[in-house]
Amino acid sequence: AETKNTNMYALGMTMLEIFTGSSPFPERKDVSVILAVLGGAVPTRPPQLGEEEKGNMMWHLMSLCWNRDATARPSSAQMVNALVFHICMV
Repeated sequence: AETKNTNMYALGMTMLEIFTGSSPFPERKDVSVILAVLGGAVPTRPPQLGEEEKGNMMWHLMSLCWNRDATARPSSAQMVNALVFHICMV
């Protein structure tokens, strides 16, 4: 079922797609992706993010969206605030 928490998970995956230009699990296909996600798999950090502060923060924000405990994921307001803060500060 779609909830605010599942939307945050999807936002993290969409952010990853924007940075990489490919799907979050490019090595997997169809049902394999579903099984991996249900098993707790998260994408590996892509090299496109680099190792600088901005890349580290973006990876951290995406990782928060994928928290296995859906209630621990950030709210949309928290994500907006974090993104605006880090975009303006970096």
